[in-house]
Amino acid sequence: MKTLTLLDLVTRLVSFNTISKECVVSDDGTGYKLTLEYIAEFCEKNRFKITSFGNGKKTNLVAVKGPSAKPILALSGHTDTVSYNPKSWKDNVFTVAKKGKRYQGLGITDMKLFLAMAMLAASSIPDEDLSESLALYFTHTEELGCKGVKLLLSEKEFIPAKNIIVGEPTLLVPMRFQKGYMFFRINITRKSNKGCSHSSDPRDLVNVITIALPQVIDGLEKFGLHLRKFKDVNYDPNYATMNIGNIVMGANAAKNIIPGEIKLECDIRFMHGQDSGTIFNLLESTIEQIADNINRNRSEDKRINIQVEFNTSPTLPLETSKSCNLVEAAETIFDRKAEGVSYSSEATIFSHRTGADTIILGPGSIRDAHQDFESIDENFLDPIHITHYVELIRHFCCKGGKS
Repeated sequence: MKTLTLLDLVTRLVSFNTISKECVVSDDGTGYKLTLEYIAEFCEKNRFKITSFGNGKKTNLVAVKGPSAKPILALSGHTDTVSYNPKSWKDNVFTVAKKGKRYQGLGITDMKLFLAMAMLAASSIPDEDLSESLALYFTHTEELGCKGVKLLLSEKEFIPAKNIIVGEPTLLVPMRFQKGYMFFRINITRKSNKGCSHSSDPRDLVNVITIALPQVIDGLEKFGLHLRKFKDVNYDPNYATMNIGNIVMGANAAKNIIPGEIKLECDIRFMHGQDSGTIFNLLESTIEQIADNINRNRSEDKRINIQVEFNTSPTLPLETSKSCNLVEAAETIFDRKAEGVSYSSEATIFSHRTGADTIILGPGSIRDAHQDFESIDENFLDPIHITHYVELIRHFCCKGGKS
């Protein structure tokens, strides 16, 4: 029987459509179902106990092997991917294709190569070698706000591991820091809609794009620069960032209609030492000042409302102690000093909700994730990297390891 290689396994995982966001190529959940069936079959053959949490289409799968119900170590990754642009990516995105010195396929970097590595590394440990239990977590819908892991951690029967490795792409450098995350909207609306809204007669209504939008954007840009004053060398970039990512027009927007409603969708990535509540209060006062400046000397029917809207709680930063066993072992085995990432991941959710020592450690670069023609350098498919994960597993789960 042919031995399953890393390339074989990642090719199989990429073949399943697990796009989170609805799009032209999205399926009805069958891709998720087939993925989890394949992973469960693989793990069961390697004597893992499988537990599924979810509704079938969007399910978190937990595989545990060893003498205890509480694992000492878990390798965790999400099964979903982002969408892609079918106009530019003409090839079959659900295949792995060799392109020069890179392998291309949807989700290969974020993060199906790590899933394959974790499965092969964990399955290589004989049952009789395990003095502590080992777990694999396969979560869903990470790309839409880490919904899967939040549901998993709400399950009463789920027993979290003491140490957790989340395999987001880090170039195989251990990451013990992660920036916090805040999503917010700026809602801009005119107070009065009485009068003609056709662009041929602009006398009655104010245009929120021309009157308010430039000042709001300028104020937000200055607010973002203010956040950058606080520096932390553990991150790259070493300051908090704010991004205006999307502009949403009102329901009746058209080129011949005077716009009366617009929303800006923004995010902030902040660091330890920057309190999310303080940031929120400062943002609100900034927007209030902008609104006051815009509405000064305007009659009531010409005024504009500008409000900040937060629909979700902020994700707190991750900071795992440099002296904990997980960080020290990962630094030694992977021969790299732990650093920090600026993107969001499930790591900080595991850390804050379970108290587990948690790091981020996976193949590939975040710069290659969420890109058309997503690809990964061929060097990351070298089996030597699997042996590093095996060594880390043995350090925690096998006789002679430190826990």
